[in-house]
Order: sequence, then structure tokens, then C-alpha cells
Amino acid sequence: MKFVDIAFVIPLKEEFDRLVSTFPVIRDHVDGTQFWVELDLGSSGFTSIAILQDSMGKAAATRATEMLLSRYDIGVIMLVGIAGGLSGDVAIGDVCFSGSIFDILENAKVSDTTKGKIKIEYNTLPFKTDSLLSFSLKYISLPNQMKSAFEDWQSDQYYSAASLVPGEFIGRKDKNEKISIPQIHEGSIVCGSVSKSDIYKSNISNLDRKLLAVETEAGGVFASAERRNVPAVAIRGICDYSDKNKNKLEEQTEGNTRWIAAANAVTFIHMQLSNPQLHRFLDARREAFNGIKEATDKAKALLELVPSALTLVRSEIHSQLAQLSPEYQGKPIGYRLPLPRVKYAASNATVSPKLKNFDPINVLEAITTHKTIFLTTPKSYPDNGLPWLVAAELSLIEIDDKQVMPVVIDGAAIKPPSGSLRKQPNVDIASLDEQGSCTLVFVIYNFDGASKSRSDYLRSQMDLYKTAHFVLIAKNLADLNENTTLMLSTAAEKFELCEISFSELSTFFKRTFNLEDQQAGVLTLRLQNMFKKFDLNAHPSYFAGLGNETLTSLLKANRRAELLQIAVGGFLSFVVAGDKDDVVLSRTTRETFLKKFVYNTVFLKERFDEPSLVNFVKNFAAEKDFDIDSILFIRNFQDKGILHFEGGFAKISLPFIESYLLAEELAGRPQDALRYFNVDDDDFDYPTFDVYCELNVSPEITERVVEKMTAALDRERGAKSEKHILLTNQLRPTYVDHPEKLKSLQTQLEKAVSDVVTNRGNSSEKQKILDIAEKVESEARQFHEHKPVDEESERAIKNSDDLEQLVRLWNVAIVLLGAGSEKLDRKPKRELSRLIVETSSLVIDRLLRAFPTTQFDDLKVHISSDDSIRALFSIQPDAPILDKQKELVAAIVDAYEFSLVGYPIRAVLEQLGNLASQPVLRSSVSSVSPEDPMENLIARIWAAEIDAAKEKNSLLKAINKLPPAQFLRISLSTYFMTRVFWNHWQPENRLALLDAAEESLKPLNQGIKKGEFQRMISKGKDRS
Repeated sequence: MKFVDIAFVIPLKEEFDRLVSTFPVIRDHVDGTQFWVELDLGSSGFTSIAILQDSMGKAAATRATEMLLSRYDIGVIMLVGIAGGLSGDVAIGDVCFSGSIFDILENAKVSDTTKGKIKIEYNTLPFKTDSLLSFSLKYISLPNQMKSAFEDWQSDQYYSAASLVPGEFIGRKDKNEKISIPQIHEGSIVCGSVSKSDIYKSNISNLDRKLLAVETEAGGVFASAERRNVPAVAIRGICDYSDKNKNKLEEQTEGNTRWIAAANAVTFIHMQLSNPQLHRFLDARREAFNGIKEATDKAKALLELVPSALTLVRSEIHSQLAQLSPEYQGKPIGYRLPLPRVKYAASNATVSPKLKNFDPINVLEAITTHKTIFLTTPKSYPDNGLPWLVAAELSLIEIDDKQVMPVVIDGAAIKPPSGSLRKQPNVDIASLDEQGSCTLVFVIYNFDGASKSRSDYLRSQMDLYKTAHFVLIAKNLADLNENTTLMLSTAAEKFELCEISFSELSTFFKRTFNLEDQQAGVLTLRLQNMFKKFDLNAHPSYFAGLGNETLTSLLKANRRAELLQIAVGGFLSFVVAGDKDDVVLSRTTRETFLKKFVYNTVFLKERFDEPSLVNFVKNFAAEKDFDIDSILFIRNFQDKGILHFEGGFAKISLPFIESYLLAEELAGRPQDALRYFNVDDDDFDYPTFDVYCELNVSPEITERVVEKMTAALDRERGAKSEKHILLTNQLRPTYVDHPEKLKSLQTQLEKAVSDVVTNRGNSSEKQKILDIAEKVESEARQFHEHKPVDEESERAIKNSDDLEQLVRLWNVAIVLLGAGSEKLDRKPKRELSRLIVETSSLVIDRLLRAFPTTQFDDLKVHISSDDSIRALFSIQPDAPILDKQKELVAAIVDAYEFSLVGYPIRAVLEQLGNLASQPVLRSSVSSVSPEDPMENLIARIWAAEIDAAKEKNSLLKAINKLPPAQFLRISLSTYFMTRVFWNHWQPENRLALLDAAEESLKPLNQGIKKGEFQRMISKGKDRS
């Protein structure tokens, strides 16, 4: 069959006419009632056909799609037309494209109610548009070389629409509105009946919070496309709001809103034909059908260096994933696992949190829009495959119109003098960088950020690759110094790993476990709720090889160690099921072997190459008197992704298995546990210690932590006896003395965001303000990156061995207390709580005293220079610089400084709230009653993180006793508000923290909009 890149399915003639007036018809075809044409897509070089449905609706869409699929091999199917808007975010003329399609009437269930009425249960499992295709369409609106073309499209379509409908028309909720600048939206679209009923509209809107529009054809198109494994996307222009005023709207506008919607959808496609990301997607689809890469003009221009390097990189990625992820076993190159999303970390320094989008986003979007990101993963993230999964997706896209070349590097190998980035990978990095025909993206994991020499060396290496992007992946149990050092030295934006979306997980379970739609949906919902409760990631490889019964039993476990135990058992059951030996050993026997292997390799530091591992298995079999095939026994572990060889030596592939097995083994070996969990060790094993403390808390380890922590605290406290810096006015960022200016700037920026989003008047000018804010933050990070912390400040943190040891002990104590909360006795729990509080206060003081305040004076001079101002505002050399432009830049730098100075406070308090806020700890933490006002404040905040409602009065008293130190009180109010919005869900606890935020500001004669927040919390509204 003939291959075509794009097949358009068009429901209505008016939509079809708009398409063929944009793309000339080459020839037409007729088969019975089916009519379709071949189109000329211009210089893009892609081929296309378009079919006009023989009538409206899903059945006609199915007939049209099946006809095309029977005659052509198709790269992508695009359903194009008009639709009714559902979301309050969409306006007339906006263009929506699908991330998901909910075909609500397919397999819908109708039942009687007790009141004699009928109840309709809609189908809630969606069809999915390929995430790379969705990202490709969204790419034009991101900051890149396509942005200007996108803005031109918005302008052209706005003026065209405004000329057709110049006046007001009936809009939502009977209110008049006018044509606005068209926006694009990615999200969910409903295929169902088009109705004016508000009840019907409300019911279907509950399916998905990002539900954009309703139409009648997509279910048929997507069902046919899915059966043939052809990606599909619905692109719809909004012509009405699918409400009672639909007919009135068409009468008032003489039907022109339909024309506008169709025109915007078609011209949106026309613009996309210049989008390099869409080109990349379509090229990949063509390769999939042809089996070989067809040479395009762009590919011919490239030297063989990039294609051959990309082939090598993809092969290496596949090889690594095949070893590290059980789900990859036996899969072809290019097989894709669902990738977790990421979200912007709330602890980042920023002028105003509302400038940042805290919703989960595609990790590719984060990497594309930032030069360096610092990605933290949960401590129990199930496998080491994440860097390679990210690299696999990166190899499929472009950045700045250039093919991405992902380079995955083990950070442990990055060290002076010879461990450079260039020497790590198997590809010729130097030549690729020199040629400049690809965008290098270094994905670095396992990097020792606590080492100053290594951090400095990495920073110098990053400077060598000016156009490259960097992704640093680390566990979030890294100590406080490591986080601070990496954030400041690499100028990275911090992101946190999020869960995989509901629909992708449901599809995975449906495919892997051969479940029915409803079974997969229910299981996914229950698993997601459980994983949120226990702060674990539901990554598919976590469940590889588990059956329905095991998955169901997993839902009943209520602690992290028990969850890991069930998961380990599931993996080993998978090994048992695939064992071809005559003697098949049980799951528990294999677990006994693995515990012995982990004990020998991790604790005893033994190394096993393949021959020595075979001998190790033989000795184990001889001890148990088993007659087994040792090589086959090892191979079974390898085949299921539990063991692999790295550098010629055997390793456990999944960290959570290694941590659990080692913790369980050490729980029965108290003296070995005392040796292994050496609190003086720079490489202290936090993940294993966390699990160990849930299984068994050693009194000897607890005593050692308390003893050493007490000594280190006494030494460090005795070295410097100044009054806590937060209780003074020594920290005086500019906005401490002028809080009204900070509020004014944040209000200005937040209003600009709102105006731009809603297209209110002067939104283009408001967008310029936001762009300037982003540019200044970027300039500040780059300046800070190349202006290292002064020597005196470095010595204040790094040259103090006592402080380094104290910070490490502080982290160990928090994990010990949090994970061992139900194992520890009363006395050590209260002693640890007291020491943690005292250390927290001291650490904050020391870090703040080391803050390089003088750098911001240099930054102001640099960024306020005429050259810098002209660059930021794009001012011509002969044009004057306005005072208000200088004032805006200075204000943004001051706000950024204020946020960055507060980072140590946020980091310390978040560590307590996130790792040691189990309800059973409340009495222990509440018992800490120090006389020192700063220590008492930290103790009260910590107790409030556990139960704010019950600890409210004590917290308010502690705040009330503080001096009127402006920076401290403003920082506290900001912290409490952040926790209200992002970390607590119970209304009573959120209201208590809201009171704390208000109390913090009282002596400063400042306030918050408490009434507004109280109403929001009481009504249970979502966080804004």
C-alpha cells in the first residue's frame, strides 16, 4: 500500500472547504459514498490525503477512517473540525488538541435508580494521543525559534476573526464577550452527544479536570486507529460553548464563529508544517513503515557523524534498559515505557511562586525549556533505569531545531583530574560538540554533590559545552549540604519526579496483566491512592511479573518495608515461574540466596565476576544440598532484571530490592548493622537505613547517634556563640525594609500572568513584564554560577569538620526517628527530637551566616548597566533607557535575593516535615520545650507539621514571643502559606497554619487575605 504522512478526517463540508482552500487538491477519488482527495502540503515534503465523511457522527467517522486504513499506510491521522467548548479556559476561536479522548457512550451502562429514573455510567477509560505527538504540537508555544511564528499566527487569526465578528456576542453564563486572541490547549476531549443540557455538560465535565471540548466523531476515529497501531490526534476549533445559547450565538454572529473555528484549526495545522518537532515525529513514523531511513533534504545536509552516533546511543540505551528494567526484557529497540512526569519544586528561588507552573509536566518540556535541571527522585524509586528512560525519549526529539544527542553518565566517574564528561560516553562528544549539528543533553546520575572538588570540577566541565543541556538526577535523601551545593554551584532549576498519569498506568496494567478495562481502571485508582499515601512511585517496572492476586494483596500492606517485601516476593515469583531447571527452588529460598549475595557484596565488599558468582552459587547449593544448574540459576535472575553484570561484576539491578534484602539481613546481625551504619561515613546508606529502621531499631546505633550528635553539637555550638542570626536584623535583603515593594512587584507580576492568560487589555505588554522577570532570574543564576561563593563564606561551611559531621548526623537522626517511629522507645525518641531541634537551629544559623550577600551588590551593578538593560528590553543603541525599566530590573533582582536567602530556612523545615511527621511522633516532638526562642520555634513548627490543629496554640505562642525581626517573620509567613497550599490537605490543619502565617506578620503591621483563604479552605476548593 502507498504510504502517506498525514490523513485528515473531516466531518463537515464547511470544514472540508476550509482545508482544501488552504492546501491545493492534487487529485480526487470516489468509492461509493466515500470521497477523498490528495493534498499538496507545500515545501514540507510530506504527503497527505483528506476524506470528507458521508455524514456527521461517530459511525460515519469510523467508515471514513477504516476506508483510508484499508488503502494506505498512514503516518498519523488528524481529525480536524469544530467543537463546543467545555472548559472555562477555552474561548471562541481557540484551538484544542487531544491528549486524551473520552468516548463516553462506548460501553456505557444504563441502570434504574430507586426513584424510578435512569442512571448512565459513562465509559471513563480514554484513548490516548501519543505523548510525543502532543508535545510536538505544543512545542510551537514554548520559548524557542518557533515562538515568533506562533505569535504571528495568533495575531493574524485574531484580526481576521475580529473583522468577521467585530462586536459583542452572547457567551458563557449569559454574559457578553468579544473575540479574543486565539490560544491553544492540550487536554481531554469528549466524544459523545452534543446537548444544550447543563446537567449533561456538568456530568461529563467530571470525567477529567482538563476536559476541553465535546464533539461526536473522535471515538470512531481513535478506535480504528488504535486497532491498526496508528497514532491519532483530534484538532478542534471552538465555535460555541455547547450550552443553551448555542443557537442564539450562531444567530448573532451569522454563523461566523463556526467559520472562525474551522479557519483557526486549519491554519494551526498549516503553521505546524514548519514545526521541526512535528517533522521529527513524522519522519520517525515514515521510518517505522519503510524499515529504513528515507533521506530527506535535512538528513542529507548532516554528516554521518550524528546519525551513526545516534544509532550507537539508541543501541546502548536499549542494552542498559534491558539489563535494568524487567519490562524491557525481549523488547525491540525503540520499545517505550511510560515516563513519569515532573513538577517545579516549590523550594526554588523565585520572585513570586505564582510565576511558576507547579502542575506536573512532561520531563521533555522541562529539559527543553531549561539549560540545567536538578531532578530529585523519591528515595524508594524502584529502579536505576530512569536516566536511560529519559535518554530514550530525548533521542526522539529536537531542541533548537537540532537532533538531541543524549549522553548518560554515571556521576561517580566525574572527578578531577581525568574523569571528564568527554571521556565517559562511547560516542565522540568532542566532534559532535565541534560540529554543532546536534544538541547534546548530558544525563548525569549518582553524582557526589557533597564533594566541593567534584562539584567545582563538574561546573568547569559544564562550562565547556555552551549549547548543551544538563539533567542531574539524584535521590532526595541527599544531605542538606549536597542539595545546597548543587543548587548554588550549577544554577539548576529543581524539579521533583511525579507519578505516571492514570490513563498510562491503566493502559500498562491492561496490556501486561490482560485485564478488562474496568479491572485495570479500578486497580490503577487504588494503587495510585496507596502510593500517594506512602510516598512511593508507581513505576511499571515495580510491578513487572506480578499477577492479579499479588497486586491485590499489595494494596493491603500499610508500611514501606512491607510494601518492599511484597514487591521483592513478586519479582522472585516471576523468576520461579520462568525457571527451566529440573529442580525449581522456591521464592523464599531465592530470597535467602540474594540476601547472602547482597550481604557479601555490599557489607563485606566482595566482588563477583561470572566464574566466581557461579562458584558462590555452587557453594550455596552444596550447603543446602541442592542439585541445581548454577549457570541457569544466575541466568534466571538476569532474565528478569534482578541481576546484571556491570564492568564485569555482578550487581543487583533494582536498588529497592538491594536495600530491602540488606536491611532484612542486617536486622538479624546487630553487630554488623552497627559497623555498616557508620555515621562517620561520607557514603552513609540512607535508603537501606530507612528500611532497616522500620524492621528493627538497634539500641546501639541509636545510642551512637545520640552520643556523637551531642558531642558534635557541643563542639560546633562552643565554637561560635553569637545570637541566632534570624533573631537579629543582620540579614537585610532590600525587601526586608520595603516589604510593600515586594508585595507590589508580586501583585504586578501575578496580575500580568492573569491578564496574559485571559487575554485582557495590554496582555502583550504584560507578557513583556513576565519575559523580563524570567530573563533577570536567568541572568542572576548565570551570574551566580560564574561568581563562586567567597572564600570566607566557603570556610564557614566547608572547612568546619564539626559542622559537616553534625549535618550528616542530623540527617541520620531524622531518618532514624521517622522510619523507626513505632520501634523506638520513649526516651530515645524524645532525646533524638531534642537534638534534631537544636541542630536544626544551628544549621540554619551557620548557612545564613555564610550567604554571599556581597555578590548581589555586584549583580545589581552588572545587571543594571546600560548594556544589560538594553539586552533585557531589546532597546536599540540610539534609544533612551527609561527609569522605570531600571527600577523594574532592580526590583526583580532584590526579590530574587530575598527568596534565595530564605532557602536554608525552607530546606531545614521541609526536611523535618517531609521525613519525620508520622502521627505517632507528636508526643515526642511536643515534649521538646527549649528556652531558646529559635529552638522553641522550630520544635513548635515541627509539631505543627504532624498535627497543626492540636499544636496551633503552642505554635502561635512561640511566634508571639519572637522579636520583630522582619526577615524571620516574613520568611515564616511565606513558609506557612507554602505548606498550606502544597503539603496539607486536612482543612483543620490548613486553617491552623493559616493562623500561624497571620500571627507571624502582626508585629510588622502586615497581613494576608485570611478571610479569602479561609473560605477557600472551608469550601474544599482545589489549590490555586
